[in-house]
Amino acid sequence: MDDAPSNALNPDATGDAHGGDCVIPPTLPYDVLRGLVVNRDPFNEDEIRAYAESQSNGEQVVHLEMVKTEFVFARRHDVWDVHMTDGRWWVITSPTNLYPQGLFPSLDYCLSLHIGVTARVLARHDTDATPTESMLFAGAFRRWEQATNALERGPMKPRTFRPWAITAVWPSSN
Repeated sequence: MDDAPSNALNPDATGDAHGGDCVIPPTLPYDVLRGLVVNRDPFNEDEIRAYAESQSNGEQVVHLEMVKTEFVFARRHDVWDVHMTDGRWWVITSPTNLYPQGLFPSLDYCLSLHIGVTARVLARHDTDATPTESMLFAGAFRRWEQATNALERGPMKPRTFRPWAITAVWPSSN
């Protein structure tokens, strides 16, 4: 009985178990690659392409594909791998922002950073209400401010929050 290990289990000096006949295929052209992406969404692709190009200095998107969707705090975040003429970028939605993959090589790290920054920005409780809307709904806005201030102060006793009914009287159309 021959105790020598088989060639399949004992790679040769090149580290190849197949005797050196493995070949890495060449990079596919982007127009061919685009046709191989499964479940493409041309509408969202157009939006991401327009966003990325609007944020660049005249660079063009040559390829893009959505690589991940994650729901955090009831918000959907889509992550796109965008290849532009100046390099590769992550584009993350809700809200949409782009990050150079050279500075953020880890998709997970970049998504975590994006969610953290987004949470901090959204935690600001400034309202987009016009002065007229603020006057019409002064009581509601006051209670909103009280609730956000209480949340920012940290842990609370269960009695801290009370349910509020917000009602508005709309002018009649008569």
